[in-house]
Amino acid sequence: MLRDEDKVGGARHRLLGPIVAGALVVLVSYSGPMFIIQEAARNAGLSAGQASSWIFTVSVGSGVAGLVLSVLLRQPIVVAFSSAGAVLLSSSLGTYRYGDAIGAYLVVSLACVAIGLSSTFGRLMARVPAPIVSAMLAGVLFRFGTGYFAALPGSPARARVTVLVALMGATYFVARSRGSRLTIVWTALVGVVATVALRLTTGASVALAVVRPEATRPTLHAGAVIGLALPLLAIALSSQFAPGYGVLKEAGYEPRMNPVLAVTGAAGALLAPFGCPGLNLAAITAGLATGPDAHPDPARRYLAGVWAGLFYVAVGVFGASALSMFASMPQEFVAAVTGLGLFGTIVSSAATAFSDPAQRDAAGVTLLCAAAGFSLFHVASPFWALVAGLAVSALAERRRTVGLPGRRRS
Repeated sequence: MLRDEDKVGGARHRLLGPIVAGALVVLVSYSGPMFIIQEAARNAGLSAGQASSWIFTVSVGSGVAGLVLSVLLRQPIVVAFSSAGAVLLSSSLGTYRYGDAIGAYLVVSLACVAIGLSSTFGRLMARVPAPIVSAMLAGVLFRFGTGYFAALPGSPARARVTVLVALMGATYFVARSRGSRLTIVWTALVGVVATVALRLTTGASVALAVVRPEATRPTLHAGAVIGLALPLLAIALSSQFAPGYGVLKEAGYEPRMNPVLAVTGAAGALLAPFGCPGLNLAAITAGLATGPDAHPDPARRYLAGVWAGLFYVAVGVFGASALSMFASMPQEFVAAVTGLGLFGTIVSSAATAFSDPAQRDAAGVTLLCAAAGFSLFHVASPFWALVAGLAVSALAERRRTVGLPGRRRS
């Protein structure tokens, strides 16, 4: 028989578990990707209003879509914005007019709706070899990983910055070695404290303000559709929806991908004119809502998805305040937290890319092409990386089918 204090503790866990899990989902989501969004907006020359509108749409959209799906499916569905997608935009968004980029966002979301309604998710994922998609992702992320080391200036005049970046790196790898699920959260917190202690803040004012979303008329441009929409869709399906499905499956749920794709796609399409590049099923943060820490009863863990949605909406409404807070941090801090936050994704993507010996040449070409960061015919390198990788893969497959040189055909 349970003691009274055990019953009280169990009841407290059932009550607070989903709330804490939902808060952690949002905290982890904002510890890394938000800095990537800030850098992407700056690289693309977006106004402060456009940047805060972007944060508003991905936050509120993720919150509402996750809340609706969690209640509808009675599963802990966490919706998020893709950090890998934000990285792609950071390197490619400035290549296109903003209206053309908005049009590409709309195409991505409508494609997700179509895939969800047509039940083609599994067949579509089978079309592109996983090593090639992972290699494209690793290539796109590559310069952000090296950005951490580039933030170590090594100059005596910048000794405080070196201390900051080194301290963040040490925190990250110590936490990672201990298997912490909040590695990047600890890294960001230590970085913030160190930034203040070392007096490295830029002096930018932080004001509490509610976002007023700015709409941009979407225009369709073939270059933007090919160079932005297709890579964003490939990244969303392979690095968000597919692993997110796996996390739910591993937790004992039977994920229904059709409504997930349809709802997230519809929400993304509605918010695209305001700067939303697409909404995805969460992958990394989904694990925070699907485990026993969220609720001892698997049937009640959907409440963690509900709370995560509510916290997303609350934070998104004050997205301008979040943006001004990030702007007060030194560039080296942003580079460090971004590079370290993407380290695990870079390593796992590279491992997947080169895991199949038959696809290694194709994966190598894809990675190097994506990392080059060029634009050809107004189409950014991630698309050309996919094209080059698929071409090399097809040649290798044809060689295996026809037969190796010196081998008699049957």
